[in-house]
Amino acid sequence: MKHKTQIMRGLVVLLLAALMPIAAFAQGTTMVTTLAELQQALEEGKDDITIYQSSFTIPTTEKVTIPAGVTLRCIENSRITNNGTIDISNGGTLLFSTIGNIDNYGTVNNDGTIDIVLISGVGSTIYSYFRNYDTVNNHGTINVNSEFVNGGGSKTACLYNYGTINVSGRFENLGFVYHYHGTINSIDGGVITRPDLMYFYYRVFFDSQGGDAVEPQWIAVGASISYDIDIPSREGYAFLGWFTEPIGGEAVGRTYYEEGYSRISVYRAEARDYTFYVQWEEIVEPEPEVDVFTVDGITYKVLTPPESGNPGTVQVGEGTDRDHRAVDTSVVEVVIPDSVDYLGNTYTVTSIGGYAFSDCSRLESVEIPDGVTSIGSDAFMYCRRLESVNIPEGVTSIGGWAFFYCVSLESVNIPESVTSISHYAFRNCDNLSEVYFDGNAPTDIPGQPFSNIAEGAVAWVYRAATGFPAEGKLWGELIVRYRDAAPPADYTELDAVLEYAMSLDEEEYTEESWAALMAAVAEVLALDRNLTDDDQYLIDNAVDSIDIAIDSLEWKPIPPLPPEVVAMTTDASCIACIVENSKGLWTVTFIVTVTCDDGSTEDVEYTVTIPKNGDGTIDMGDSILVYDIKGNGSNVKVFRIEMK
Repeated sequence: MKHKTQIMRGLVVLLLAALMPIAAFAQGTTMVTTLAELQQALEEGKDDITIYQSSFTIPTTEKVTIPAGVTLRCIENSRITNNGTIDISNGGTLLFSTIGNIDNYGTVNNDGTIDIVLISGVGSTIYSYFRNYDTVNNHGTINVNSEFVNGGGSKTACLYNYGTINVSGRFENLGFVYHYHGTINSIDGGVITRPDLMYFYYRVFFDSQGGDAVEPQWIAVGASISYDIDIPSREGYAFLGWFTEPIGGEAVGRTYYEEGYSRISVYRAEARDYTFYVQWEEIVEPEPEVDVFTVDGITYKVLTPPESGNPGTVQVGEGTDRDHRAVDTSVVEVVIPDSVDYLGNTYTVTSIGGYAFSDCSRLESVEIPDGVTSIGSDAFMYCRRLESVNIPEGVTSIGGWAFFYCVSLESVNIPESVTSISHYAFRNCDNLSEVYFDGNAPTDIPGQPFSNIAEGAVAWVYRAATGFPAEGKLWGELIVRYRDAAPPADYTELDAVLEYAMSLDEEEYTEESWAALMAAVAEVLALDRNLTDDDQYLIDNAVDSIDIAIDSLEWKPIPPLPPEVVAMTTDASCIACIVENSKGLWTVTFIVTVTCDDGSTEDVEYTVTIPKNGDGTIDMGDSILVYDIKGNGSNVKVFRIEMK
């Protein structure tokens, strides 16, 4: 029966060959029948090549490369026997159709596409096949529509699949298939035999997180493997081990520090990638032993060493006791540099250490650089000849007893940055008579920093400074005095009231009340025009005296109303009444008796707001009310009201 099937297949091939002339395949393709013709077509850059009704062998030393964009067809009972190498580039295609076959005894490297096509016709089916007896490395796609046989020869066949195999025909596996992140898919009922001989591999990644790179490994699903990995290194960090997470997680494996490797084991691997992470601990170098060095006669103590090109910091003197001063006690003048170089390193001077200049009985002056932020306790104690010392802006603290018994010191300037002056900092400075403060009073003052100093010593402060008592009061043993002048007094209100007083008409008031006003004005005009804010009360008193004199003015008697004035109510208080007196304006109410057409009368009330001693008109519809008012304070008089 088997032979009968083969005979029938041959008959079908012959029949199709008769029905399908060569010209049908020749359109748009380059026909080759030998390996030499194939290589020549490839060298000439042909992009569609057909092996037609031919068979040839690729020897072990030969390689056929199908570039991107090129399709190589093996059809019509053609066969390639590969003992060498076939490379299919990404974008290249190797197609087997109408009994086009390949027997591979060498290596096929596929980065493109391999199509194994099955063609069905009326009453017949034409097979093509790919038989692998050695090695296929697939990084692209293999489409098995007909038949792919892996194995069956004397040598174990291996298919290494890094890409995709789609089977809609038959995939006969007689060897081994290794899927490295690759997949094999059955489509439309495609048959895949011996899946038990297929192995699926996933990646095991080793993330050293900044350390030496570690190559990833492959692991088969279900396998248990141990990996021995050299301990990676990372500058400035200590290796802690391998873990399941970048931070936290569980430790994996075991590290053999003496042998220099870690063993990481994976048991019964799952169908997934694994990633293990190195965790590190930063190595914190221990602080170096305190270094003390001397440059230009001044001893320094290292506070912080230089690092990454940045200078270190030092203090002047060791700061331990009176036997470890910064200079010799015979020194007369000291200029402390802002930085100092020693053994190729640069250091910034940031503080004056304790006892740095203590007992330097001949020291007369010291210059402290701007970078200094603190003066230690006892730093200048018993410097009996010290006459001047500059404390730069930036210093925040002055230690206890810092200038104790500096009897030649007569004045000192405390910069705004100082917030702390410790106990007895300037005690027994017998001649210290002036202390200048550039800012607010220091907030941290334990004890009495200024005690047993010159009698009547002054603290010179700015008016806006906080923390000090009023001028003339004591702050400790210092009398507070202001360094800055008071602002000028405000004469605005006084000038306004004077201007108003001088605008009044003497003829309207009694002689006695007018004389009182002029006397008040004369007294105010004699007032000093260069007073300061401290004397503002004098100006305020002058304003009050003028206001009182104005309010005390008395009106002269009012002449009788002219005959043309309309009769008004006899109650004079209702003729014109002040409602309020504000900023030189009067709100005045008039009550006017109007005679109507029928001879009756009616009282009509009008309210106007006018300047003092003003006049004006009020529109009453068919007539106009004209008024003329003069007066002062509550003594408002109506001089004229008439209807027009």
